[in-house]
Amino acid sequence: MAVSVSPYCNQLSGGLPSLPAHRAVVDMRLFQHQRQRLHAPALAHSVLTFHAIHCCCRDGDGAAAILTSRRKNSLHGRTIHRMQHRMQRRNSRCSSQRKVGESAREEELVQLDGSRRNERLPSLSVCRCPSCGRRGLIAGLISGFATNMDNESVAALDIGVNEYNKVIEAVHPRRGCWYEEFFARVMESGMDSYEAAVAGYKRDLFEMLDDSVETMLELGIGTGPNLKYYGNRPRIQKVLGLDPNVQMAKFCSSAALKAGLTESQFEFIHGVGEIIPLRDASVDAVVCTLALCSVSNVSSTLKEVKRVLKPGGSFLFVEHVAAPEGNGLRLWQKVLDPLQQLFADGCHLTRDTLEDIESAKFKSVEAKRFTLPGLFVIGPHISGVAHTDDNRL
Repeated sequence: MAVSVSPYCNQLSGGLPSLPAHRAVVDMRLFQHQRQRLHAPALAHSVLTFHAIHCCCRDGDGAAAILTSRRKNSLHGRTIHRMQHRMQRRNSRCSSQRKVGESAREEELVQLDGSRRNERLPSLSVCRCPSCGRRGLIAGLISGFATNMDNESVAALDIGVNEYNKVIEAVHPRRGCWYEEFFARVMESGMDSYEAAVAGYKRDLFEMLDDSVETMLELGIGTGPNLKYYGNRPRIQKVLGLDPNVQMAKFCSSAALKAGLTESQFEFIHGVGEIIPLRDASVDAVVCTLALCSVSNVSSTLKEVKRVLKPGGSFLFVEHVAAPEGNGLRLWQKVLDPLQQLFADGCHLTRDTLEDIESAKFKSVEAKRFTLPGLFVIGPHISGVAHTDDNRL
């Protein structure tokens, strides 16, 4: 015979907060002879004839805690201590198993492209927003936008689409569909003043683009604000837009049509600059504006840029950078850098990007520094073009 004593479970368990009252069941089989003399409140307090108390509960990690007590006049403090110790030990085992699982996933990702990546990839991060659900839903969403990566794009990495999606999630962990949608809309509607301020510099930069360019890749294409500068060139046959935020696809596709590109001429690729899913020497020019500030590894991204560029190809860039050392603005950049990374999708304020580009061993680098007025910590900028060697790298 089993009797539920849920109103008195907290007293029996010593007031442990992790024991839900509705799950407590007291086994009465060994003291049926006393059930006439004991009513529920007395049973809860005296515990004179208990042989076993089985309380099953679930903690946050899903580990079951089983609490036992022998026949005693009361539940002594040491019994409660043993109960808590068992729960903590079980939680510790579950936590260790999770860490082992995460380490195994990290090793799997490193093995996917070990020849190209020297640094260890960060652990996978799963989107936990209410609208996303579990990993399977995320992978399905990504695959829906990345159907163009089934053949040529991912073939360059010798891995499948699902494996590359894991790489994307490791290099650039998703922060939730709601955030990606919000950030894409902010970039679409909130960058008009910036684009107006930098328009002259961009116009001069894209005039340096060779007329023979037929295939272009833009890293961190975002909502496509640069397409109007080069999309209407007569020799352009293909423009590839790479971005880790899949919500940017609809905005940059619309911008491509406005710039004069047809649907067959523009292609959005969900990916990251650290591992570009294109074949070696496959594009004539690479464009990068306000993207190197947000990548996880600038050096790896520049190596990938050189890899996908054809011999004699061009790398055009416009980036905001750190102010000179000793400048008061540099101090503000250091102070606000953590907040900038948090709210601006990983954007860094203190990177000296020009130094990284000059260290990437391009054949030549032509660049200039300038400051856009009224932009405070993102005012310092660089723009320029780098060329690869005429011989195959």
